[in-house]
Amino acid sequence: MAEHESRKQEAAAVASEAMSQSSTDIRRRLARRVRYLRSQRRWTQEALAERAALTGKYIGQIERGEVYPSLRVLEQLARAVGVPLHELLDWSDEHHGTTPERLYARLSSQEVNQIRGALTVLQLLFTEPVTSEKRRGIEPRPPAEPARRRDRSGSKDR
Repeated sequence: MAEHESRKQEAAAVASEAMSQSSTDIRRRLARRVRYLRSQRRWTQEALAERAALTGKYIGQIERGEVYPSLRVLEQLARAVGVPLHELLDWSDEHHGTTPERLYARLSSQEVNQIRGALTVLQLLFTEPVTSEKRRGIEPRPPAEPARRRDRSGSKDR
């Protein structure tokens, strides 16, 4: 009986430690995710706090993994950074990097068209020499003929 009780206590201790590690891991991941989303927008902690109706101090605590934000706070953060709540909590690509397919899936069709337009402009800029006349839409003048040199006798070279 005592052995059974001892095993139960040991199992409870192992489970408690695992849950503690798991919750610490979740806080760390959430901290990295919030910091990443904020820094992508080039916001300070205070700027995010203002948009999420929180304090800068609380944002700092979240980003350091010191607190367990409530569901309401998570919703406020997601709304503030402009992502759905499930995306705020999505750290599945944390260790694998974001694939081009995932990035493309996140873009709206308008953003895709803007990127295509920017790519076209960049290709034109870097594949053809562009003169100031071309930039203004003027057909460039043909280059002038080189001046002929005179020989020592004073007559022009042919």
